[in-house]
Amino acid sequence: MIYTLTLNLALDFTYETDHLLKDSTNKTELKTISIGGKGINISRALNCLGVSSLALGFCGGRFYDFIDKTLSCENIRTDFTKIKGSSRINIKIIENKEKNLIELNEIGPFIHANETKLLMNKIKTLTKTGDIFIIGGSLPRNINVNIYRKIINILKKKRVTLLLDSSGRTLSEGLLALPEILKINLKELKEINKISDTEKNNKETVKILNKYIAEGIKTIMITDGSKEVIYCDKNNYLVGKPPYIKGRLSSTGSGDSVDAGLLYSILNRCSAEDTLKFSVSCGSANLLNDTPGYIQLNEVKRLIKKVIVFNL
Repeated sequence: MIYTLTLNLALDFTYETDHLLKDSTNKTELKTISIGGKGINISRALNCLGVSSLALGFCGGRFYDFIDKTLSCENIRTDFTKIKGSSRINIKIIENKEKNLIELNEIGPFIHANETKLLMNKIKTLTKTGDIFIIGGSLPRNINVNIYRKIINILKKKRVTLLLDSSGRTLSEGLLALPEILKINLKELKEINKISDTEKNNKETVKILNKYIAEGIKTIMITDGSKEVIYCDKNNYLVGKPPYIKGRLSSTGSGDSVDAGLLYSILNRCSAEDTLKFSVSCGSANLLNDTPGYIQLNEVKRLIKKVIVFNL
């Protein structure tokens, strides 16, 4: 079984307007309503690839039933831990003339200690040896930044394969537990390891990757927005150049689609090069749709032919 964890899921509203005016009424058009959060987006992308998963996490408030029913209509299976607080609402506004994206993201609900305990017990009960568990995304309020490290340590003892994709202190803490699979942004990698952001330090980046592999992380994928993606394991250090996509202003969900492509490739025992090509193509295919994590397999297969792979 594949599990995705989203501790701070959101109801995302995306609006479009020609231009935002201050101190005036703005006429907008509602473009999409979707349920978001890293784990949810990954479950959606996996579902598009024909891979079943179970989405875990916190959910509550006035939109609980709407969120649950919406995901059910997408054939995304859920087993949420219901909370007293309300799941957050995010608003994205696209200015067409200015080509700007304005994002208003709520911090998230306050999580009580008993709610965290319920979720942790559910994770322990549901998982078993051989499962895959995906952890990532932001945290709601009153959650300790070391929660990902705790979950990884618990599940590693059960021989569950862990994929970590986070940022900031939750990423730093999670890395201490050495998950089997790491998806990380290049900027985060450099900040955590205090590497200056210059091309001259590529050798330093490779040293860090070597250290992670030696410590026990088996697979690492590094993204950098629309730029090249790096894949490495103990035998391969590859770079994938994605095809140019004239997509929407927001790239939300592209990194999550890369995660889904990576897992799909691992499940199908693909080679390192094919894994990189497929994962990069999934991230690019996400840009062709308005809902984060929604990708079409025929588009992924078309884009694979345009991915250029070379050695790091």
